Amino acid sequence: MIAMNPDDYELWNHRRPWYLHIWNSSPQSRARLLAGELGLTQMALKRQPKSYLAWLHRRRIIALAFDTDAEAAAAAAVASEDAGTAAAVAEPAAGGTAASPDADADADADADADAEVDAEAAASAAVPGAAALPAAPAAPLCDLSAELALCATFLELDQRNFHCHNYRRWLLARSGTPPADDAAFCEALIARSPSNYSAWHQRSQALSRLAAETREPGTPAAGAALGLTMVASELELVRGAIFTEPDDSSPWFYHRWLLAQLAASLGVSGAPVPSMLVATAAGRGHCPADDCDPGLAGWQSVRAAPSPEALPEAAGTETDEALWLEAR
Repeated sequence: MIAMNPDDYELWNHRRPWYLHIWNSSPQSRARLLAGELGLTQMALKRQPKSYLAWLHRRRIIALAFDTDAEAAAAAAVASEDAGTAAAVAEPAAGGTAASPDADADADADADADAEVDAEAAASAAVPGAAALPAAPAAPLCDLSAELALCATFLELDQRNFHCHNYRRWLLARSGTPPADDAAFCEALIARSPSNYSAWHQRSQALSRLAAETREPGTPAAGAALGLTMVASELELVRGAIFTEPDDSSPWFYHRWLLAQLAASLGVSGAPVPSMLVATAAGRGHCPADDCDPGLAGWQSVRAAPSPEALPEAAGTETDEALWLEAR
């Protein structure tokens, strides 16, 4: 029934407690149980790719498997540490019964024999495999890389599936995917569809994390803004999208965000200057050539651009801020 109607919340609510009961009561069957549930949600999503309930259920079962793997890894680490401590304690005992050189010959022989027996016993306890060792950790239940690949497949079918974008963003936070890889993925989505607002937004998040890690020259503090080199590269990217479809609001929003990053990197105080006003100021000669930053590869610096209030506005015309709000 769920595969036929993924949007029936009563079916999901009825199924979830039973799933949790079997998961907690039968640990040995968790892998099979998880595989079956993932298959069910995948069938539901093939029928309705934007089913909020199907994505939510998949996220819950993946979170449960992820937490179970984390607990198992922590328990295995503790067991390994305990085994190493026990081996270290047993090692001195192997040489602690050496015979005294001042004893009689017969006493020395008896002591040597006793020491040999004791050493063998201690060594057998210290040698890996001779004593009972903790069981090898089970294979991880959760494969986040497979989940990310599934998201990529769904986004090929529908790049504006924001349910899939949200689920993928949740996976990225737990998988430790490098922000550079995430930014490259978003760039591929943008190349296929420059109007993909979700891809632009996710790329801004990835680049912010990347800037916080690399701290390019020109970034005043970790995570405060993108570096000048990165902003220049992104302006080239978004300019191509704007030239492709000037009326598309998605790249314009990203362009505005880039200018805010540029203003922060240059230390410009106050609100960021809207992008259309910067272009107007540059076209009217308000940005002299000697005020352009050489690291921006020809892009005009907003340092010399006047504030929105300083630019003349024709009577009856709307500001670009109002146009943005209307487009949004």
